[in-house]
Order: sequence, then structure tokens, then C-alpha cells
Amino acid sequence: MTREVIGLLLLLIVPAFALAAYVGVRRARVKQEASLPAPVGVERADSLVHDDGLYVSTVLAESPLTRVWAHGLGVRGRVKLVSKDAGLEVHRQGEASFVIPTAQIVGLDKASATIDKAVESNGLFSIVWLLGQTQLVSNFRIPNQTTRQQISHQITNTLGA
Repeated sequence: MTREVIGLLLLLIVPAFALAAYVGVRRARVKQEASLPAPVGVERADSLVHDDGLYVSTVLAESPLTRVWAHGLGVRGRVKLVSKDAGLEVHRQGEASFVIPTAQIVGLDKASATIDKAVESNGLFSIVWLLGQTQLVSNFRIPNQTTRQQISHQITNTLGA
């Protein structure tokens, strides 16, 4: 009988942890959405078959271990980056696309790790930008070095960042 009770308790632990994680993320999202404005939306790209790479995360610049869950920015996935005069369009597969306006781009950086993702040296392409009065860092994993350099060059030259 003791084994059955222990087994039942262990089976209940997994859903309890899942529920605690869900509630924690939900609370963080609600709190962040109260203090951060929604990013400028953009029409979805027709197709992401020719994607640039992966959208890894958006974090607070002053607290790089705090993921931004507000307005759907916390979900990872495939991404296509499109540089335009108005800003950098971030088209995410399965999630709302958004624009990082040119005037809000603070800088570019390279990183090897973010919250829960570590890659080779300088394998993450980071864009530091302002959403309202809050400085954020969006991290992208673009495996093709040529594509990464093209996007960096476009942002630096075309957008004047």
C-alpha cells in the first residue's frame, strides 16, 4: 500500500509543478503588460519558408535574466527579419509579428548566451531597443554568418542605428 501512495504522490507532483509554472508565467506577463506598451504590429509575412533563423528571447536590458513575456514576446520560434526605412520587421512563425522602429534602436551586439540558450561564441545577434521607456534586448540565432552580416550591415547603414 505504501508504494501505491508514494506513486500517486509522485504522479501528482508533475501537474503541480506544471500548474505553478503556468501561474508564474501568467503573473509575470500581466505585470509586464501593465508597464510595457504593445510593440508596433506589422502584417504577417506571406511565408517563412525562407526564414533567417530563430527568435530566441527578449529580455530587460538592466536585468538580462528576466524574460519579457508581455505581448507575446516570450515565445521562441522561427523568424524572418526584414529591414525597412520604418524599422526592423520581426516576422515570427505562429506568433504576432512586430516592428522595432528605427528611432528606438539603441544598438547592436553579439552574445554567446541568453536566458536559456547558449551557442558558439558570438552566435546570437542582439538588438538593443526601447519599448516605451524600457530598454530591451532581443536575441536572434542566425546560423548563416553571411545572412547575419547582411542584416547587421542593413541595420547599421540603412536604418542608421
